[in-house]
Amino acid sequence: MGSFCDVKCDNGEDLLEETELTCQVSGSAANEQAPAWVWTNGVPRCPEGRCSARQIEGIDTTNCDRIPAGAQCEAPCNTGYVATDGSETALLACEPHMSGHLLQPVR
Repeated sequence: MGSFCDVKCDNGEDLLEETELTCQVSGSAANEQAPAWVWTNGVPRCPEGRCSARQIEGIDTTNCDRIPAGAQCEAPCNTGYVATDGSETALLACEPHMSGHLLQPVR
């Protein structure tokens, strides 16, 4: 009883609020009391997933760093490269990938 534990987000990001998980006794009668984990400052929330800029051959992904999951961004193609539609700007999307999110070319 009175034990504490640290809680982290699956993606390694910090929680949005400070919170603590404490082992406390709950129940109305002494013979019904059992230890239970209780959130002391409310249930914690993690920030939504984001994509970090990663190297994609032929594309400058700098302005797509930290875009939220599900979002898209345009990124200039490097000299000598064009997007699949022939333009000089690639369209990238932040999509779910394994345990996180990953920038993926859309065009």
